[in-house]
Amino acid sequence: MTQIHRIAILIPLLVGACVVACTILIHALALNAAVKFVRHERQVGRAGTNFWSDLVIVALAMSIAIAAHLIEIALWAVLFRICGEFPDLGTAYYHSAVNYTTLVTVI
Repeated sequence: MTQIHRIAILIPLLVGACVVACTILIHALALNAAVKFVRHERQVGRAGTNFWSDLVIVALAMSIAIAAHLIEIALWAVLFRICGEFPDLGTAYYHSAVNYTTLVTVI
């Protein structure tokens, strides 16, 4: 009986660990794209020329990071739906977003 309990707890832990790894990968890819974008803007001479061009560059780089967050939240929402935790994707997404912004961004 103890062996069954160990297996029962390992499956959710493994699934959760896989989704965490996916969120890390998504974020790494997005931040890599943002860094490449900013470097490109520096190479072509648009970065550092004036306040407004720098503002646009920063806003676009941050938009890439925000898009990554939204995708990561959606990934968790889909997992919650697959597990049957919520009746619809909207509720799962809302729950995922609340937990993501409350628990993850503190780090």
